[in-house]
Amino acid sequence: LDLYRRLWYYFYVLRCQYEVLTCSYLLEPWEKVLLCGIIIPILVMLFYIASVFLSTSVWVLSSSYTYLEASLKAMFTLWSF
Repeated sequence: LDLYRRLWYYFYVLRCQYEVLTCSYLLEPWEKVLLCGIIIPILVMLFYIASVFLSTSVWVLSSSYTYLEASLKAMFTLWSF
């Protein structure tokens, strides 16, 4: 029961911080719905774009690293006496 109350309080504080940050505590309920209807899709799109592009760039960097590692290994085996 104590965990439930702490979790409830944590989400309550998060909601209050969100309302203060967006100044939505000053808005009427229909304006809050409109504001959340704009903010939430923007955050979802940002998360999706970041996950797609970061995964692609990490894959490119990791594949180029293995190519670079293989090239350096071949180069040092040619130069070793």
